[in-house]
Amino acid sequence: MHLSFRAFRRFLGKSRRINTLFPDADPQRDEAELIGRNHFEIYPTDFQLEAEKTKRRKAPYSVSERPFIFPDHPEWGITYWDIRLVPVLDKDLDIELFLLTLKDVTKQKLNKDALTALNETLIKRVAEEVEKSRVKDQLMYEQSRHISMGELLVNISHHWRQPLCGIGLSVQEIKDAYHHDELDEQYLDRMIDNAMSELNMLSETIDNFRKMYCHEKDQREFNISDEIKKSQLLLSGYIKEKNIVIENELDERLNTRGYPNEFAHVILNIMTNAKDKFEQKNLTGAAIKIKLYKEDLTGKSIISIMDNGGDIPDDIIDKVFDPYFTTKDKTRGTGMGLYMAKIIIEKNMNGTISARNIDGWCELRIEL
Repeated sequence: MHLSFRAFRRFLGKSRRINTLFPDADPQRDEAELIGRNHFEIYPTDFQLEAEKTKRRKAPYSVSERPFIFPDHPEWGITYWDIRLVPVLDKDLDIELFLLTLKDVTKQKLNKDALTALNETLIKRVAEEVEKSRVKDQLMYEQSRHISMGELLVNISHHWRQPLCGIGLSVQEIKDAYHHDELDEQYLDRMIDNAMSELNMLSETIDNFRKMYCHEKDQREFNISDEIKKSQLLLSGYIKEKNIVIENELDERLNTRGYPNEFAHVILNIMTNAKDKFEQKNLTGAAIKIKLYKEDLTGKSIISIMDNGGDIPDDIIDKVFDPYFTTKDKTRGTGMGLYMAKIIIEKNMNGTISARNIDGWCELRIEL
């Protein structure tokens, strides 16, 4: 098998370039070092096998970024070459000679390997940061659930206070009727009916709260208006007790997809924040306006929740959705309610939530 002098010259030029990549390489390689030697003394032994396959097939052979160690210069280490070996056939279709093209791509290969390693490092770091964020979000979610359980107990107490008073009153009236000889079957039946009605109300309250705080595994389509009303129902005891006015303007035809209990929690958190402001300011004439409608321009469902508890100061309005940010006393708030509302709306429901002031009213606006 022959190698053209031109190929030798090409190879010679390339081998001299190695010195720029490997400063320790022998700088004295020249034509005299190559003349009279079998080229397989210079190329790796396994390349001879590839050349023999090309010889048998009489077809061109090419490979990119082939690792290459010079047998007579192992100190140069591994270099990488694009190789093309083309058999030149005579008129009888026998191989007359081979043309060999070598292109030194060591620098490109090393740069590519370095870039690949960098990308792998970055991917690993991103994965680690995502995991840290997931753990942080999970911790915040658990903290939010503990806070929600505290609010649950407060809301249950408001719901139960009136029925329990009614049951206590019925028991006292039965005893009073007995002492005054007024306890007949008809009177007793009426008192029992009153007590059972109040007990059924207590049972219904527990069911409503249990459903509200039940963890959901799968997303589903739900009616937005129904979940808003469910949230209001959980606060109805407090709202009645404090004479808070609720104004609803709800398009009951609008549906969305997500976790209905989570969405109801968002509405409950927003309304709870409003009632806390009313308490802080000892506000009379407190009112909450809730509007649900479809925006014609975007086709999105809009939930606007406004309260007259006063403006959010300009210097903190951009922070109200930050974790642990709160203007309440530390014994009454941890700043997790609106943060979790943002997580639920934006991550779980692909929506947006924002806050703004409108003529002395504060509006929380949700777009789904």
